[in-house]
Amino acid sequence: MVLTAPYSPQQNPISERGNQTTSEKAQALLHKSKLTPDFWGGAVTTSVFIENITLSPYNNNQVPYHAWHKTEFDLKRLRTFGCLCYVNIPKVLRQGKFLKTSSKGIFLGYDPCGKHNWQILLTNGKNTNSHNVVFDKDTFPQPYNQHAPSSSNIIEEEELPLCKTNNIPFSTTLEEQPWDNLNSTAPIL
Repeated sequence: MVLTAPYSPQQNPISERGNQTTSEKAQALLHKSKLTPDFWGGAVTTSVFIENITLSPYNNNQVPYHAWHKTEFDLKRLRTFGCLCYVNIPKVLRQGKFLKTSSKGIFLGYDPCGKHNWQILLTNGKNTNSHNVVFDKDTFPQPYNQHAPSSSNIIEEEELPLCKTNNIPFSTTLEEQPWDNLNSTAPIL
């Protein structure tokens, strides 16, 4: 292992190029979906996910997902980032027989802890994971000049469990990110 000097990205061009590619894909996802930069986390996560399910020239033309999981990714699970979706409300949580059976949301990516789950931002501004979702791949409900919706009269979602792999909650609000509370003692030059 060779250490590089701080603030000198030119010493590690391969990693920097990879970061730039991921960033450009995320920007394209945000632009196509008409989401604000507030949603960069979901866009970057989805960008990396896309990179992991496509051929990689750096791994002898293997698909990283296949190399790690020893199985092929089901391409039928791919969805359009930022599109309108409808999350099923389980029967036990519905408020009446003739009331809403689903909640509107925006598709924000794939759940890293679940096999068939998608990350959804509901109209009340909360994230949820669900596998009972209907997607409208051609409708992008979020205008450029607005942030995540903050109010709705839909059923409040339960708190999501922590991801077993890293104990960081995947569902955080836009105002609260796990890294916001980190104290850095390193000086900023």
